[in-house]
Amino acid sequence: MIESYLIALFLFVLFVLFFNYKEVKRSKIESSEDRKYILWTQIAILIGVLLRTIDLSVPSGIFVDEAISGYDSWCLAYYGVDQHLLSYPVYLKSWGTGQSAVYSYLGIPFIKLFGLSAPVYRLPMALVSCISLIFLYYTLRRTQQNTFLTFIIILLFIISPWHIMKSRWALDCNLSPDFVLIGVCLFVLGYYVYTQKIQKSLLYYLGGCLLFSLAAYSYGVSWFMLPFFVIFLFIFLYRKKRITILQTGTCLLLLLILLFPLILFAYNLLIAKGEAFTVGGITITSLVESRHNDTTILGSGYYLGYILRGISMLFTGDDGLPWNSIRYIGQFYNLLGMPFAIWALIRLIYTRKFSTWDLIFGLWLLSTLPIILIVRPNVNHWNLVWFPLMYFVGRGLSFCFEKVKKSGYALIGAACILTIVFAVKYIHLFGENAPLIGFPRNYDKLQEFSGNKNFDRIYYPDGTIYVIPMFYDPVSPYEFERTKSGVGGGITSYGKHYLYTPPEIQPISKTLYIVYSSDLDKYNIDLTEFQTQKINEFTLLWND
Repeated sequence: MIESYLIALFLFVLFVLFFNYKEVKRSKIESSEDRKYILWTQIAILIGVLLRTIDLSVPSGIFVDEAISGYDSWCLAYYGVDQHLLSYPVYLKSWGTGQSAVYSYLGIPFIKLFGLSAPVYRLPMALVSCISLIFLYYTLRRTQQNTFLTFIIILLFIISPWHIMKSRWALDCNLSPDFVLIGVCLFVLGYYVYTQKIQKSLLYYLGGCLLFSLAAYSYGVSWFMLPFFVIFLFIFLYRKKRITILQTGTCLLLLLILLFPLILFAYNLLIAKGEAFTVGGITITSLVESRHNDTTILGSGYYLGYILRGISMLFTGDDGLPWNSIRYIGQFYNLLGMPFAIWALIRLIYTRKFSTWDLIFGLWLLSTLPIILIVRPNVNHWNLVWFPLMYFVGRGLSFCFEKVKKSGYALIGAACILTIVFAVKYIHLFGENAPLIGFPRNYDKLQEFSGNKNFDRIYYPDGTIYVIPMFYDPVSPYEFERTKSGVGGGITSYGKHYLYTPPEIQPISKTLYIVYSSDLDKYNIDLTEFQTQKINEFTLLWND
């Protein structure tokens, strides 16, 4: 049976095909060389969309941060509170140390329409990722005439292993870079229409401010970058005479209004350290502790070591976490790409021949310096760094190939080879038959089996994190709060679910024991007293 969420994906792909068709048709008035690059770009966009949306059950399983965010999204969809019974929190309490709430809110309509499952909950991330790249192309086409440069930049963004990987799992913080990218595109559109339509430019600037606000709500690390970027951007626009003082004040007022709940949250968390409170139905969350000690390197005593690790990650793309990046492939094939980015920056600074896009992405990259210097090296922590770096890799490639005939063919060939290498490695690491790496698997099958039985108690293997079974079989947040034992990530039971193996496994009526098959020998079990069934790496034991 075809899952219902695939209808939404099918409609989105139809929209992309229509967009491709319109762009190719519109290009007929241009030169044959330009038409060629526009056609290639449309093919790249379509392939990029398919890479990000086909079979969202891969990565196989569910990551714990996906699971807890998904359960909160389900609670908000049906009860208007999160798992901690907070009404519409500005920031999720989550494990107790917080998690951005934007993705959970974005997931609500999808859960209401299609139910809660890993592919459904990943769908918003895949769609936002695709839309950001399509909108980047749209903006490039309407604001600059070099179709070859547009092709290179879009191709690089499309084949980025980081962007493909982050598009395929619902990690809340990874919305932030796409929101910033769309916001940048809106500011660029406003910049270019200013001389003809001043009022329309203001609408673009206000739209950009809205997207920057969403980025701030999507990830706390963005707070180190966005204030600088916004200041640099408005100074740039004012010096170029593309924004008025009144427009600037209007934009800043909108930012203040949009960010006011987040400012209250940050004040309550970092300064007042008070209890949670509500403002107009929105909860200003109080956390058990902030994540800034785990995220930043301030006071760590290993500053030089972190700087060296950061430099290593920039060039290798590897942070040691396989679900974040693949060794020697990185975010944009860094070992191959970084020399082009460095060359582009040196050449642009030396010649001082900056385009508007060069200046804005340069300001973006400059604004990420606090992240690079303060935030612990991690692919997700540094997710706002990758887009501007990829842009300058594209600029470096354009400098290299702009006078070489048929260089587009070489780029396409290299892109195909690199993407195939990445795809093979990705499926090997995260496909259904891959070794377990960060994404606990088969709990959906366990819940399907237990749901067909009327068990009073279900025991899971030791170390099971409560949100994994909860994601596939969510319970009312009121029942969860009333029956749970433990706090934060240390929940040991809720309702009929027990997240440990009892000292003795006895044949008790309506009791299901789930153990790893490899651990059966650890327990003194008389299997003749049980009914048993194997589900992948698990053995299920029960006695009716």
